[in-house]
Amino acid sequence: MSKPLFWIVEGVIQQGALDALRSLIDEMVTSAQADEPGTMAYEWFILPDKSRICIYERYADSPAAMKHLETFGVRFADRLGQLVRIERVTVFGDASEEVVKALGDEDTRFLMPLSGFTR
Repeated sequence: MSKPLFWIVEGVIQQGALDALRSLIDEMVTSAQADEPGTMAYEWFILPDKSRICIYERYADSPAAMKHLETFGVRFADRLGQLVRIERVTVFGDASEEVVKALGDEDTRFLMPLSGFTR
């Protein structure tokens, strides 16, 4: 059975990086939408003072999440790392061992399903 997975990424925008970040975000969103059918949601948010971002990412399952992580690693990780300092990643769902290994560091929290539903 397929198990949906989502995460929220929180980060601080480097001083003077907003214009370059907006351009990179456009490229990343276009890539995910065109090349990753298992990416169900990929939404970027910014605080009103434009100092921090929050990304909501939802995947059909762990293999879809891995497809995104592989694409992100090859195409975008280095450039995003120059523009944003990631502070926290919170993963919701039953992530595969592969996803845990790919995301697992001191800034990542993994929350297992307990109860509830999604429509």
